[in-house]
Amino acid sequence: MKTRYLEIFDTIMRTRSLTEAARILNVSQPALSKMLTHAEDQIGIPLFNRRRGRITPTSEALQLFKETEAVFDRLHDVQRLAMEIRDSRVAMVRVAAIQTLGVTVLPRLVREFRDIHPRVRFSIQLLPPRYVIEATMKGDVDLGLMLSPVQGYDLRKIELGRSELFCAVRRDHRLAAFERIPLVELRGETLITGNRNYLFGLQLESLFSSIGDMPEIACQVSTSFAACALVAEGVGVGLVDGFAVGRHFGDLIARPLDPTMPLDPHMILSTRRTPGRHVDRFVAHVRSRFGPAAAGSSPPGRAAES
Repeated sequence: MKTRYLEIFDTIMRTRSLTEAARILNVSQPALSKMLTHAEDQIGIPLFNRRRGRITPTSEALQLFKETEAVFDRLHDVQRLAMEIRDSRVAMVRVAAIQTLGVTVLPRLVREFRDIHPRVRFSIQLLPPRYVIEATMKGDVDLGLMLSPVQGYDLRKIELGRSELFCAVRRDHRLAAFERIPLVELRGETLITGNRNYLFGLQLESLFSSIGDMPEIACQVSTSFAACALVAEGVGVGLVDGFAVGRHFGDLIARPLDPTMPLDPHMILSTRRTPGRHVDRFVAHVRSRFGPAAAGSSPPGRAAES
């Protein structure tokens, strides 16, 4: 069916009146009736029952309308956004971030930026690392916020500082007494770690190779927030990125490991696309303000360094 016919059908369904639909579409009612007949002939099913000058949708029309309604609602949103951008009323910055950075550091960065640029809108997705990479490469987002290394991708990487792996424990746990927890002290402990399907989990295995096999793993999780929640319930001790503990899990203590595993906060942008001016401004803002924003989310004295 031609797009024009879909538009006619959608308008008639919304108004339930040929007269009103003709007015909205700026055509005469006889012309609209003729086009509607052509649409029904093309699709091969009757869309409306006509009786005494009134029309009622068929069951097939009601099914079709569920789809056209969503399509044209989205189209109207796009048209409205295009006009707002044309009139310089709004700009959009689309961000994908891993959960811990998206919940801890990103909100402050967005608030600070919008204090300066209040007309800029944000679209934020919290995703697993590989989907942050995928969304950035496909152009679904303007930039990504990551911790795990990015290698072998057509991406521009912007370093944001340094952090390290932490062990999250309850305050009454014996390991809370250490300033830095020797890796060998984790022998005999029940661990909560990153999923081995993620690069983070593979890095952990490499780290523990220095003391032999990995200790018993009670749970493998995809985010440090999930690990901290399990630690708080007494399931075990968690190996986390550190950003998740801070003020979000006040009953837990985070201690760095010895030897530790470096973590790498960074932004990623596609090299295949030229970012808009508001994206460039936000990128510059993140580069300059990530350290202070991270300081409020990381364990005391262990914030990411600019």
